[in-house]
Amino acid sequence: MKAKVLIGSSMAVGLLGLGMLVGSVAGTGRVSAQTPAATATAATAVPSAPKQAPEAQATPVTAITQQQAEAAALAAAPGSTVDHTRLGSENGVAAWDVDFTNGGGVIINADTGAVITVEAAGNDSHGGRGPGGRGENQAALVAQAKITQQQAEAAALAAAPGSTVDHTRIGNESGTLTWDVDFADGGGAQVNADTGAVITVEAAGTDNHGGHRPGGPSKTQP
Repeated sequence: MKAKVLIGSSMAVGLLGLGMLVGSVAGTGRVSAQTPAATATAATAVPSAPKQAPEAQATPVTAITQQQAEAAALAAAPGSTVDHTRLGSENGVAAWDVDFTNGGGVIINADTGAVITVEAAGNDSHGGRGPGGRGENQAALVAQAKITQQQAEAAALAAAPGSTVDHTRIGNESGTLTWDVDFADGGGAQVNADTGAVITVEAAGTDNHGGHRPGGPSKTQP
């Protein structure tokens, strides 16, 4: 009897151990079966490509800077005062056109710094203002104007919304004292220096008063 009980107990213990072993193997199999799925999920995650920074717009580069050109111009015309300076082309050569407040000016080679032309007061043919495209003494004309430069620029910008003033000069347009406001986009507007009325508005790239841009038709204000 004791032997039967002993055998029965041994078999029970054996069956219990076998059950635990089978459960352990089955659990390991489930973990192993799940592992590739996790690996596959990780593999599908693709890092996003870094965003490219926008390219900077190229700007004209010359051997001679604007400041160097103005210094050379003032050395060639002592006592003058720079009104504005623009980069252009003189007979196919890159050149700085330095205009003075007295209507004179100097053209400087933008590659070498050499003085190409010196124009006496009132004779700047590149300024494009006044009768025959000749410059005038700015100080003398400003003293006669009833409308200030700031008021003229405000009127010009109101007539051409979104524009940016590049430079402004006063001149005599067919006997009328006029502020010529040039925009950075090549357009411009003329404002009566006595009344503040806008005389003409020139679309972008068509300002034929600036003397540095191709000529074109202007829009006359009603």
